[in-house]
Amino acid sequence: MRNIWKLATILLLFICLFLVYILVDKQENSSTENGLVSLNEKVKAEAEYNKLQNPIFGADNNDYFYQNPTTIEFLMNEYDFDTIPKNKVITREIKFINSGKNPYFITDIKVSCGCTIPSYDTKPIQAGDTGTVKIEYNSAKKSGFNMNKLSIFGNTEPKEKPVYFKIYVKSN
Repeated sequence: MRNIWKLATILLLFICLFLVYILVDKQENSSTENGLVSLNEKVKAEAEYNKLQNPIFGADNNDYFYQNPTTIEFLMNEYDFDTIPKNKVITREIKFINSGKNPYFITDIKVSCGCTIPSYDTKPIQAGDTGTVKIEYNSAKKSGFNMNKLSIFGNTEPKEKPVYFKIYVKSN
């Protein structure tokens, strides 16, 4: 008698698993029939679209941007912007030279402090030419000696090229 209960329990378990499988399969099929798209399909479609639109996403396409890395060199590794009064905004330029054989494309710029706002020209810098990154430094919430890092990302190896600038903010 005990064996019959065990057999009935196992059989009932298999039937439940089979019904769950059918319901899940039917739900997946009905979502594509109703025009609904799963999240994975949407992410894959967006990635494919981005590869066509933006060279940053196209590494596997072996496009010009990734086939031809270059090198850049800053005119100085550390810039000294001297002393400025508190609550003043200054604008400075940080220059670099494309010392490689291929055009240089800036893909991103990051700074170590929110007091610095970088801007740059999106045109490629040809081999041998000089590029410029303009920075706007706001000393409103600063005092004393400050050292900040500016990182330029592009088609170089390694991708990040850092440069530092120091500034002394004099309190009134």
